[in-house]
Amino acid sequence: MASFNPFAWESFFFGKLDRSDAERMLAPCEPGTFLIRESSTAQDCYSICVKGVGDHSNHFLIEKLVANESGGAPLYRISTLQFADMPSLLNHFKVFALEPVPIKLIKPLEKPFLEKVMAKYKFESERISDLSFERGEQLEILGKPEQGWWLARNCLGETGMVPANRVKPCDDCDDALSVLNPSSTNSSSNGCGGSAGNRSSAHSVGDQQLHGEQKPTDGDSTTKLVQRQQQQLRENSWVVVKFGRQPSIYDNDSLTIKRGQFLYLQEILSNGMCRGTNESGKVGLFPITYVEAANLEASESPWNISPNAN
Repeated sequence: MASFNPFAWESFFFGKLDRSDAERMLAPCEPGTFLIRESSTAQDCYSICVKGVGDHSNHFLIEKLVANESGGAPLYRISTLQFADMPSLLNHFKVFALEPVPIKLIKPLEKPFLEKVMAKYKFESERISDLSFERGEQLEILGKPEQGWWLARNCLGETGMVPANRVKPCDDCDDALSVLNPSSTNSSSNGCGGSAGNRSSAHSVGDQQLHGEQKPTDGDSTTKLVQRQQQQLRENSWVVVKFGRQPSIYDNDSLTIKRGQFLYLQEILSNGMCRGTNESGKVGLFPITYVEAANLEASESPWNISPNAN
């Protein structure tokens, strides 16, 4: 099922890319993987390239039209269908197949990043085009379309706009602030103030107030922290949530977790994430350092049901 964020379409827009290069990049991908590029045959238009079955890729022209002669907002047309904007077009073809192939848009091809950064402060999005992140989380910057606001991707592949003054280059990072070491508090009185800056309506989220967060003091490196967590946690055991986390609405792989919640840990992954089950029987991912071992035997259940019942 498609789960990409259509509002972050610039993260899979490859600009001036030849048709043959697009096909080469999509060749090893699964059917339904796609990218957007500038059309090589029509000026100021786009082409959406979708991997089909076998070695075949399909190219569909997206025309960018002016709504009226006075210069209104542009419309986007593909075949006989018109859409108010690019996200609306992409959302449509998540559900309905592109004809005459037919094939739906499943997931975008990841665009190479410009640089890696680390979050200095927590950021909670207010608009669907933004990307929320925790203090210490590492992000890949895909583009800098506006002053003060950058297009970023997190470790789960989620993309969105982030305020540039809340992140710093990874060559200036403290290992103790990595994504695997979230702060135990959301804010503190010795934080940093100021606004993230104004943005155009293309990515608009409004001004956001910065709130500093207390820096962890244990000084552990990321590697030591992961090793310690792997020693303390066991697969097929109970854990309790230390820090709550609300994943993006486009992230179908991660669990929403709340402080004090019990989870059944099934697998510890090498990227700092765990796979487990919640009380509703849903299986998903969560960060390894957002949980701690619970004082329960595997055969016991705080839910009064078996974790493997579903």
